[in-house]
Amino acid sequence: TTSPMKYNVMRAPTDNDVNDKVKWFEQKYHLLKNRVYTCNVERENNCIVILCTSSLSGTAVRPCVYIDTKWTIRPDGCIENVSSVEVAEHAPSLPRFGLMLELLPSFNSVEYYGLGPGESYIDKCHASYMGKFKSSVRNMMYDYIRPQENGNRHNTIWAAVRTSTGDGL
Repeated sequence: TTSPMKYNVMRAPTDNDVNDKVKWFEQKYHLLKNRVYTCNVERENNCIVILCTSSLSGTAVRPCVYIDTKWTIRPDGCIENVSSVEVAEHAPSLPRFGLMLELLPSFNSVEYYGLGPGESYIDKCHASYMGKFKSSVRNMMYDYIRPQENGNRHNTIWAAVRTSTGDGL
């Protein structure tokens, strides 16, 4: 991919968020950027460990989220991410906090262990069950009449995304 990994807190407001939308735009959440202060790479027990300290802030806005992240890349190819996130006191409620890893379109198959088989959210768990599921990326999206967030799989324990040739994460 040509896009770097990034953290984000903004999303397109849904019906549940309309009242908070004004606060998010006043605080410039739609303009926040990931600022990296330190990033160190170490070798630890045959693993590669990447330690980063960063924040989410705007050009003329003080940081609203502080992040310490540890990425561990194991010899078998497994990647683990552990992040410590502190939300600043001046920040209004966060509409979302997430990590975006944009993949190439060739990554079109998904397998995961979590709530499914359809989309599930924290308030919709009773319409799902815990299990191992496979799907195409295309089938995980829903074209709602009114655009909104979709495709979430709540309580996902692990996920694998692959190309049609079997390469993947």
